[in-house]
Amino acid sequence: MVSAGVLIAYGVRSDGYRETLDVRVADTESRATYEELFADLKARGLSGVVLVTSDAHEGLKAAVARHFQGASWQRCLVHFTRDLTEKIAFARCKEFVADLREVFAASDRAAAPTVAARIADKWRPTHPKVAGAIDEHIEECLTALAFPAAHRRRF
Repeated sequence: MVSAGVLIAYGVRSDGYRETLDVRVADTESRATYEELFADLKARGLSGVVLVTSDAHEGLKAAVARHFQGASWQRCLVHFTRDLTEKIAFARCKEFVADLREVFAASDRAAAPTVAARIADKWRPTHPKVAGAIDEHIEECLTALAFPAAHRRRF
């Protein structure tokens, strides 16, 4: 058996439809593999990238900054939530996920950090590392909230 990574790039077109842009197997998940992926996508005509959503892989974030200047980056809500629920007892996961959804459902970008702080404070006595991760990384998950509501539906 050989360990490999699968890179999948999706795009959301201006008409709101999601499209698979590329699927490839990579020997390793690194900045170089993402640089190659993004260079290939651009060579095939990809342009107008406004937002890139991904896990928090540093190489991927660096490749985004190089290839899509001006585009915003957002940490994937699913990855962030999954990373944190792994630190919580299964019996309390539904409660935690419901709490975290309140942050992502905030009415606007300005309200979300206040909701996040309240939730971090709730979980701090029993799960200080989870609360600390919310304090430290929630901003990375809120980028799309800065876009007008009409555009957020596409993200």
